[in-house]
Amino acid sequence: MQPLSAKQSATKIIVDDINAFRAFIAETQKEADAKTHKGTLLALDFGLKRIGVAVSTSQSNIAVALPVLQRKNQAEDLLFLRKLFAERGCMAWVLGLPLSQSGKESAMSLEVRRFAIKLVAAQNPQAPLLLFDERFTSALVQRLSGNTVSVGTDRKVIKSARARTAQRAKKKIAIDSAVATLLLQDCLRALGQYL
Repeated sequence: MQPLSAKQSATKIIVDDINAFRAFIAETQKEADAKTHKGTLLALDFGLKRIGVAVSTSQSNIAVALPVLQRKNQAEDLLFLRKLFAERGCMAWVLGLPLSQSGKESAMSLEVRRFAIKLVAAQNPQAPLLLFDERFTSALVQRLSGNTVSVGTDRKVIKSARARTAQRAKKKIAIDSAVATLLLQDCLRALGQYL
C-alpha cells in the first residue's frame, strides 16, 4: 500500500460533518498531552484580503475574537496561522464554509476547501479541521453592526471622502473578527460540552 500524499492525508482530517468532527476531537483529546493541547479551537473566516480569527477559551465554550490577519501571501499567511495554532495550544481548526443560501457550493467555498487542504497538509502533527456552514454569519454580523456596533466617529463629523473610506475599512475589519467569533460560537454550541 502506497503512503498517502500530503493532499490525500489532509483530506482525511478535513470534515464538514459535526459528528465526525466531534469524534476527531474525542480521539485527539485521548492522545493529546495536557501541556500542549488545552482543548481550544481556532476558527477562521477566510477572505481574499483578510482572515477573521477567533479562539475558544480552554475552560469554557466561549469564543473570543483575535486580531484580523491582513493577507500578504499564502505562504506567510499559513505560517502565521500554524504558529498561532501552536502558541494557543489548539487541538482543532474550524473554517467557515461559505455556501449559497440554498446550501450549494460556491466559487468561494471551493477557495476555502483549497485553503483548508494547504492549512493542514504541512502541519505536524495534523489536527482535524471542520468546514462549518457559515452562510448566515456574515449577513447577521453586518446587520448587527449597522445597528449596534459603532466604529470610528459619527458620520456627521466626517468631512472628507478619505475619512469615510477609512471608517468603512475599520468596520470591515471589525466585521471579519466578529464573523469568526460568531462562527466559532455556533460551532461550540453545535458540539455541546466536549471539553
